[in-house]
Amino acid sequence: MFEDEHLSRYGHNNPGERKEVVNLRVTAIGKNTVIEQESQTNSLTKEAPIKAPLYFDGRWVEGEIVDRRTLVISDVVNGPAVILEPDCTSLIHPGWRATVAKGGHLMVERSK
Repeated sequence: MFEDEHLSRYGHNNPGERKEVVNLRVTAIGKNTVIEQESQTNSLTKEAPIKAPLYFDGRWVEGEIVDRRTLVISDVVNGPAVILEPDCTSLIHPGWRATVAKGGHLMVERSK
């Protein structure tokens, strides 16, 4: 089946040769329960975000660098911004915003 599809799409194939999955995409839709939290405390004292030049769409714009550990539920970070975490970095583009939702997740959406 794979060899036939590859031949149809690309005009050649290698029957019997070992296959390698290079890119796999999955989409899932489902119901997720929100874990209610009475309160959320941050591990750092609240400090003003650091102002810094950020590069978007071929130009430098004034943005903010925010430490994720200072954010609590319902905090909003307007783009352009970079939210730093120990294990990842979230880039918030101009015209977008990130809101800390219940459960501590970042919800990123277009600004209104």
